[in-house]
Amino acid sequence: MEGTDYARIYVSHDQTNWVLIWENPESGISDDQWTPVMFDISRHAADQESVYIKFTMGPSDEAGSYSGWNIDDLEVSSNPVYPAEGTMGTEFSIEGSGFGTKKGKVLMGNASLKIDL
Repeated sequence: MEGTDYARIYVSHDQTNWVLIWENPESGISDDQWTPVMFDISRHAADQESVYIKFTMGPSDEAGSYSGWNIDDLEVSSNPVYPAEGTMGTEFSIEGSGFGTKKGKVLMGNASLKIDL
């Protein structure tokens, strides 16, 4: 793993045993705009009293240096809605189970939205 920078995301329920969730590819990542990213950590976080998320950078050297972490609007949710916002025509996905058999109502302002199941 020498010769580049490595960014990683880990998750733990005890701050001792860490599970690698994501690692940047060898080719690196160079975004020029905010890019929404979603990771499902439910396998490691479900039914845990506490969940810890760790962002790391390194090892690092002068060969192939990248910009590092640029993180904004971190959200941890048991019922994710993706994307978190949008304009008219944006499609949203709601993940989960146990929504019941009755169709709900979704509003944008006072306008009722179409629900596809």
